[in-house]
Amino acid sequence: MSGRILCGVDDSPHAARAIDVAIELAWGLGGALVFVAVNKRSSAGGFPPIRTWSDAEVEKLLSDASHKARERGVRNPLRVAADARDVAGAIIDCAAGQGADHIVVGSGKASLAGRLLLGSVSEAVVRLAPCTVTVAR
Repeated sequence: MSGRILCGVDDSPHAARAIDVAIELAWGLGGALVFVAVNKRSSAGGFPPIRTWSDAEVEKLLSDASHKARERGVRNPLRVAADARDVAGAIIDCAAGQGADHIVVGSGKASLAGRLLLGSVSEAVVRLAPCTVTVAR
């Protein structure tokens, strides 16, 4: 294990827990930490595409996570911003591109209907990732 950990971040309380877990793992292993914020694009088509957050909001998500990691002793956390329709796929692609051997994501209490209609990012990451995945709750 190279100790490169990738953590998916967004503006949810579940992502906040994932950030804490990823920081603990990176600090404990002395490994590198990469934060990725995937700005979900709508599938409606249109130009410009509709995204969940502005560029400034994405930068703030990544900056806040990196600041928290540095405060807790993790050196030089990396930050990656991505736009994608498939958030889970973007997290997995980023992990592969960054050489991560561990992914940390958060998970909430989505309703059964929500999971059936929209799917679960954490569930998809667990099913499709080629490396170890920790789901923080």
